[in-house]
Amino acid sequence: MKKVDVFGYQQQLLLREIDVIQDKIPVYDDLSFKIKGWAVTLWSAIAALAAKEQNPEIAGIGVLAILVFWFLDTYFKVYQRRSMVRMGAIEDFLNGRGEYKERGLKQAFEQRSFGDFPIHDPIGRLSKRQSKDFHEKYRMKTDFWKCFRLRNVSLIYSGLSVATLILIFKLGGCPIIGFQLFPLSLCAVHFFLCFPSYFLFPLFLLFVFFFSF
Repeated sequence: MKKVDVFGYQQQLLLREIDVIQDKIPVYDDLSFKIKGWAVTLWSAIAALAAKEQNPEIAGIGVLAILVFWFLDTYFKVYQRRSMVRMGAIEDFLNGRGEYKERGLKQAFEQRSFGDFPIHDPIGRLSKRQSKDFHEKYRMKTDFWKCFRLRNVSLIYSGLSVATLILIFKLGGCPIIGFQLFPLSLCAVHFFLCFPSYFLFPLFLLFVFFFSF
């Protein structure tokens, strides 16, 4: 009976896992970009309707919409960071660094065994059980609320939230009321299409809110 080369099979699985993770990480970035685009589009529609009807309660719906997209964006960011942490563990294993200094790839080939190193674990579910230090690192990197506050996640949504609060304040009888939001929405969409920077877009919104009339 032919002997099964388990080590060779695991080696191929590990190579395949590396390809899977490298393919998945940019997919999450693209998905995050789309979610932000959906959030801006929906917020613009709600803000335009609120201004047209002069109803701050409609504008308040925008806050809920922003939170939904914010949570959705964070959810996928958590999975992306899980894959990134797992990729970091694989890199340490391949290069014999960190906790894999004495049980890395070199030792695996010498012994023809990966030992307790998890094979095919793209989101790090098994890797986080390797050691207390790695578990803590995994927890810190993939904590939902930490991802929620990441700059590349939170900046656009916090900017839209502030803009919504300003809109509610204006519609509620603020003395500086006196602008139409429909032209503002068109300008915002134009700016977003020409300069798709989520770091500049909220600042643009605030600028227009204060100086539109």
